[in-house]
Amino acid sequence: MAIEALIFDVDGTLADTERDGHRVAFNQAFVEAGLDWRWDVALYGELLAVTGGKERMRHYVDRHRPDYPKPADFEALVARLHVAKVRHYTSLIEPGHCHDHYAGQCYRAAAPRHFTRGGFMV
Repeated sequence: MAIEALIFDVDGTLADTERDGHRVAFNQAFVEAGLDWRWDVALYGELLAVTGGKERMRHYVDRHRPDYPKPADFEALVARLHVAKVRHYTSLIEPGHCHDHYAGQCYRAAAPRHFTRGGFMV
């Protein structure tokens, strides 16, 4: 049986999904929430030293936006932003979407969406 596809569970294996995927999705979530936060490539590269999306947002506010008045429900805001970010990211990597980042070739990408102790679902 010929291999028809490989699915990599590490961001950045086939494409720069951090810079061109997760960062973009975070920014879309921020706009949607009416926040003036914007993560450019340089800042996001720095923020990648912090593991986890929610942790990264908390770190950003603490270190880069000390002027931001945290609302009483800041943790709930972070959780809502993360849900929105995942939704935006998922739409960016929709199965069947044609990506043309490599030498003008169109390829279809897949990425694990839900991780469980026993594996993942695509």
